[in-house]
Amino acid sequence: MTDRLYAEQVKQFAKVAPLAMTATVVNASILAFVLRRQVPHLLLFLWLSAVFVITLLRLPLFHKPFLASATGIRRLGLWFVAGAWLAGLVWGAAGLFLFPVHSIEHQVFLAFVLGGMVAGATGTYSVMMPAFLGFVVPAVLPLMIRFFLLDGEMDLAMGFMVLLFLALMIPIGYRINATLLENFRLSFENSDLVEHLSREKAKVETTNQQLQQEFLERQKAEQALQESYLQLERKVAERTR
Repeated sequence: MTDRLYAEQVKQFAKVAPLAMTATVVNASILAFVLRRQVPHLLLFLWLSAVFVITLLRLPLFHKPFLASATGIRRLGLWFVAGAWLAGLVWGAAGLFLFPVHSIEHQVFLAFVLGGMVAGATGTYSVMMPAFLGFVVPAVLPLMIRFFLLDGEMDLAMGFMVLLFLALMIPIGYRINATLLENFRLSFENSDLVEHLSREKAKVETTNQQLQQEFLERQKAEQALQESYLQLERKVAERTR
């Protein structure tokens, strides 16, 4: 059951992760555009390039042949987790290096984008908790640290808000993961039950066919016996005459 659950987790992750990666590219481009006047262009270019490179490197992992064997699924799951960690580190670098110190509005926008990425990961990556945690924790912690390192009251409040958000998202991710795993187990049990009933039905049908065949053979035997008995009676009658 454990191997089946893990394989199903990897397959579900492979279905939803490409959508999350598309959102990653779009959100990264929007964030870079908004921060273009607050952050040196070289930093923006390097960070955005890292996002695109990691996304392109992750794309081949979603090729169907990787799901063909148990060994391939296990290896693919490890690569999924590693890719999620890399993506989380890159987004965490945005909170660390792209942090607009002199603009509260842009700080809030950066926190909004990172929060949106974490919320999206809660719905997509939580099917595999190592991948979910690998993305969420590195993506949020640097931003929270930057807020706490500033002296302003608003900055401290934002730091506590980010901490609260992270403290809420992780249990929600675990809850979604538990629900998905339970659904997978029920699905496996239902499929196993249907398969068992199908096998039993096939056995019953085979037994019925055998019984029908035996019944036909007995009818033929009784008919042959009756014909032999009639022939015997005729011979006895002829000899008696």
